[in-house]
Amino acid sequence: MSDIKNITHSIPILRHTVSFLAGIIISDILPIGNKYLIFIALASLLFALILKDSKRILLQKIYSFVIGFLIICLGALYTNTYRSSQFRYDIPTQGYYAGKVNDMSPASKNREKLVVQLKSVSNDTSKILVNEKIVLFVPDSISETDITPGDFIGFKARLYPIEHSNNPGDFNYKKYMNRRAIRYQSYIYKLPYHSNHHQTSLKTLAVNTRSNLLDSYRKAGINNQEFAVLSALTLGEKNYIDKELKQQFSNSGAMHVLAVSGLHVGILFFVFSFILKPLNYSSKTKVIKVFLLIILLWSYALITGMSPSVMRAATMFSFLVIGQNLNRNTNIYNTLALSAMLLMIIKPDIIYEVGFQLSYVAVTSIVFFQPKIARLGSFKNRIAKSSWELFAVSVSAQLGTLPFSLYYFHQFPVYFWISNFVVIPAATILLYGSILFFIMLPFPAINGIVGSFLSGTVKLMNILIARIDNLPVAVISDLWVDQATVVTCYTIIFTIGLILVSRKYKYILILFSFLLILLIKDTFNSYQTQNQSYLVFYNHYNDNILSIINGRKHYYYCQSDSLSTYSERLLNNSTGYFHTTKPVLLPRDTLLNNNLYRRNNQIFFKKIQIQINKNGFESENINDSHAHLTWGLSDIEINVNKKQNIALRAFKNGKLNYFRPIIENNDSLIKTNQYAVIVETW
Repeated sequence: MSDIKNITHSIPILRHTVSFLAGIIISDILPIGNKYLIFIALASLLFALILKDSKRILLQKIYSFVIGFLIICLGALYTNTYRSSQFRYDIPTQGYYAGKVNDMSPASKNREKLVVQLKSVSNDTSKILVNEKIVLFVPDSISETDITPGDFIGFKARLYPIEHSNNPGDFNYKKYMNRRAIRYQSYIYKLPYHSNHHQTSLKTLAVNTRSNLLDSYRKAGINNQEFAVLSALTLGEKNYIDKELKQQFSNSGAMHVLAVSGLHVGILFFVFSFILKPLNYSSKTKVIKVFLLIILLWSYALITGMSPSVMRAATMFSFLVIGQNLNRNTNIYNTLALSAMLLMIIKPDIIYEVGFQLSYVAVTSIVFFQPKIARLGSFKNRIAKSSWELFAVSVSAQLGTLPFSLYYFHQFPVYFWISNFVVIPAATILLYGSILFFIMLPFPAINGIVGSFLSGTVKLMNILIARIDNLPVAVISDLWVDQATVVTCYTIIFTIGLILVSRKYKYILILFSFLLILLIKDTFNSYQTQNQSYLVFYNHYNDNILSIINGRKHYYYCQSDSLSTYSERLLNNSTGYFHTTKPVLLPRDTLLNNNLYRRNNQIFFKKIQIQINKNGFESENINDSHAHLTWGLSDIEINVNKKQNIALRAFKNGKLNYFRPIIENNDSLIKTNQYAVIVETW
């Protein structure tokens, strides 16, 4: 414990940042009202003031604990207040809307997605002023109009709440958008009315600047996949990358280069520092240099979309340049903690963004582990030394991000260390080249040459990434872990760090204890998986799918002849959630085993008889010894006639919830248009 105490004392802002972070998380877990939080915070503050000047060691420890508890309460209180201000009023969900376009991006082959800040809604009798963001899907012919971010538009529409599908393992899109202060979406099939009113803000100016810079790439003849990758790598615009290309970068472990992050901001920081180096000759000009560097860094962050990783990097480098010019040695861990604290104050829900989590654990892991790994090899050759250091960076980053990567992406890229030898030098060249490209825009001849060089470099990088993706066992897939496993893994990584710092054997014992916990947990999960028996009736807006989970076996029935992309995703998500093998179509009139077979429109699974009711006719050949379910495809309903040896559950908010009506009634009619219905049998 003394080692942990020494670490927290050497990084004073860290413990306050962790306490504030804990407050944000607690506000989600425990619904504590603001009046209670205010009372607890004031009581903690009073207690802290009483203990502040105490010289007794025990009371000093209690004082530190009370301060931490106070910051936790403030974090929860601040988060509650922030969230309550997001959706303060209900707005009419039908009428004629007027609002400002904040952002535009391609959504599909025939749709564009606009983020619109609504200002008013009108109906036949009244006009109401509103202030709320929505997502508006419009025909892609809007690209032929002169509508740009900052313009005001009008349109007639119905707003639909963004909903969560409540299917096993599916992404919670509703929560994702709500944390971005968006709760409604709408589809219109005519182009909106374009008013002449335009309002310029920093956000719209940045979006329009990015759009103009993207157009300059196109005018230079950079198209197709080269344009998609260059747009993402230099300007943070990832909407043009197709699914196949994105999968290649993901499988090879190079996906991070397509998300503008600390690597990109760091390269630009050194470029701008070099350009502004003449301002170092006096203290007054140094102040000008600091302001220019900060403005340039945050302008780039704004143009690239203000992603969490870019905001983290811009904040960190801003502190770094201020510290350097104040001639103060800055502790990198303090800088990281302070930047995280500022971002959480600006937007508490940023902690749930994948980019924020991966960005901070990657940088912290690199700063801590990279020097230690690099010291394991000693090379006199400059190229070999640089290659080894780059390898150490790759391994360090992968070590820190591995638990989160498995949790969010469910795969491990085996050749990540090879891909980094390709993408990091390529990203450096492309960023330097893109700066030169934009500087040379007034000179078309030189600009065209630079554009051809950029296009060729991206093409070569894409070819090499595709080759890495085609290597044997390039990626290990279907690695699903839960939140408890992620926490345990990070505890193990933290304990390894303590061992490297303190060289004490007691931490080795703690390390093995957590490894044992992980092993026991995995064994218990494996036992549960081997004995599971579920029927999964999905909440699907366009198709009817049923999964039969028997141990690790996964069969499915689908009403359609072929699976849509969304249907495939639902089945794959269930495969991960229930830890099964790949789903297999349940063949017609085939006896797979004594527990599962299909005959015409009936499926028999253990003690359950499922009648697939396609045309509304009554069920036939009912076996009284079985629980009987009628699955109405036309009205998306499940009728339960008998319920012995089964338990009906609703899948809501990522959890299995028991149905109360099934306990109270002999017959139950359940609609599957709000959540997946899961029937457990034994």
